Amino acid sequence: FHAKSNTHLFIFLSARSPMYSLLSHTLDGLATIRALEKEEVVMERFHDFLNQHTRSTYLYKASSKWFAFRLQSFLYLLFIPMILLSVPLSTYLNTSLLGLSVAYISNLTFVFNYIIRLSAEVESLMISAE
Repeated sequence: FHAKSNTHLFIFLSARSPMYSLLSHTLDGLATIRALEKEEVVMERFHDFLNQHTRSTYLYKASSKWFAFRLQSFLYLLFIPMILLSVPLSTYLNTSLLGLSVAYISNLTFVFNYIIRLSAEVESLMISAE
């Protein structure tokens, strides 16, 4: 999974730079573009770059949502047996401690999910600096 997400991230970040560089070059040479009456050509190139950027952004967001769904499913697969095991163990163990452990595990699943997603976002921001 990690290699695929890095590939998608690299596509996303490399797709951003042509659009921004075209915008910068267009603003620098605006007088020349207007003098040669090439506004339509520049607009067409910009729309092509914008479409490419939108496709890569959509792919990046879709893979991020897919990763979040898979991570949440994995955490629920760990959380549900804990809840189901706490019912029969309530006769042998202190019920307040079982309730507290279920509450802590519930909070830890959300914190774990947040940390993993945040680390993936930090990695994407670090790669974008390259």
